[in-house]
Amino acid sequence: MLVTSIRRSEAIAITIGDYNTRTGVLNIQAGKGDKQRTAYLNTESRLVQNRPR
Repeated sequence: MLVTSIRRSEAIAITIGDYNTRTGVLNIQAGKGDKQRTAYLNTESRLVQNRPR
């Protein structure tokens, strides 16, 4: 949440389809005032997300 500056309520509403793993783009459907917006994950966050488990 710190990297993208998304709000707690926005994070709760995120679905799998809202995130593009290739580009790091996160589409927020239920933003403040019910407005749609886009957030971007930085390279470091994307590397953590893609690390082997």
